[in-house]
Amino acid sequence: PEPVGESQLKRNEMARRAAAADTRDSAYNQLLRNLRIRPPVNGEELASLIQVQRDRKVSEVTGDQGEQALSEEQREQIDGQMLDLRITRYRTHAMDTAFYGSLDVLPPSVPRSAPVSPPPLEQCFEWQFDYWLIEDLLHALSRANADLDATGNGGNVVSGVVKRVDRIDIDPVPFVGGQPSGGREDFGGRSSNQAATVTGRAPGDSDLYDVRYATLSLIVSSAKLPALLDAISSSNFMTVLDVDLFEVDPWADLEAGYYYGSDAVVRAEIRVEVLHLRAWTVPFMPESVKKMLGLSGGSDGED
Repeated sequence: PEPVGESQLKRNEMARRAAAADTRDSAYNQLLRNLRIRPPVNGEELASLIQVQRDRKVSEVTGDQGEQALSEEQREQIDGQMLDLRITRYRTHAMDTAFYGSLDVLPPSVPRSAPVSPPPLEQCFEWQFDYWLIEDLLHALSRANADLDATGNGGNVVSGVVKRVDRIDIDPVPFVGGQPSGGREDFGGRSSNQAATVTGRAPGDSDLYDVRYATLSLIVSSAKLPALLDAISSSNFMTVLDVDLFEVDPWADLEAGYYYGSDAVVRAEIRVEVLHLRAWTVPFMPESVKKMLGLSGGSDGED
């Protein structure tokens, strides 16, 4: 609802919370932290650690003579120990991470910083609507990994089906600044009378819910993929519409710090349909959005 007497302050606060920034205020930053979604090990920090350990090992073997005094066998032995140290660090981090990801994977519609001037209420609700969708998707992925976790710690990269989130694309909300996109067009520029999906639903076909679409680009365990599809389908009102699989080079990813464990992995492009019931969302809609959707007159979505 319209804030009374503090509109500018509240809209500025909403803008800070809606930004995908590494700040305490960012709701997205908090969401990733709460779900234990993390980037891989910092490569520069790990390289510095390994160099310190290597210098120590060389000193133990050669004293003050330095690396030039190493035999080929000694050099290979130390290099092998450093490789083991690197993999151990990767594995430890992976075991403490639900799956790899960062703020960078979020769609372009998510602001990276708060605007200078207070945003309109319609923009605030658009950010909120996007957050609900992304939150649902990430919770579904987290649930998929947690269901496969025998330790009770909430899932991790090594045992889970989801290893890494590369990208989240979401189709636009059915309004921009309180107006329908392109007249009466809905999500992604598609008309609201588009053909229904395999669910029989299409945008604009019901006053009870809004239909949204998202595409997830993930690195997943090929053998455990059915568990991911089950987790998405059992989360709120989500339906997997399409899955495309592609080869990946796990060794190249390992060079970048992405340790996937022993599972064979593939890249999965997953198209998801999500319903947001208006019984949940209408109470938070600005009046201009309600009017655009034909919900003016104080409807609270209870019907």
